[in-house]
Amino acid sequence: MVGAISYTGWRLVCVMPYEIFTNKMADVKQFVLLILLLMAMMLVFVNRIISVRISRPIMKLDHSVREYQEGKEEKRLQSEAQQRSGIWDNPFRNPTGRIPN
Repeated sequence: MVGAISYTGWRLVCVMPYEIFTNKMADVKQFVLLILLLMAMMLVFVNRIISVRISRPIMKLDHSVREYQEGKEEKRLQSEAQQRSGIWDNPFRNPTGRIPN
């Protein structure tokens, strides 16, 4: 740390041992790394939850389509989220009505 005495023009210098300076920096560095690690773990957890919620209706639709292909024609395709997956499951709801004679 450097300070100046205005009326004499002298400069005052404070000397700090390097070990004290680096020890304080090491504590801050460890704290920042811990926070970053916790944030990364939370990000993975939240990402997993969001991806499961997004893919669940698609997986249910896939399961229903596979059952329909196996010959279970009486089974109606069910969609939990009609707004999201309705585009995909509507063509499978009544396929016999669209078959040309």
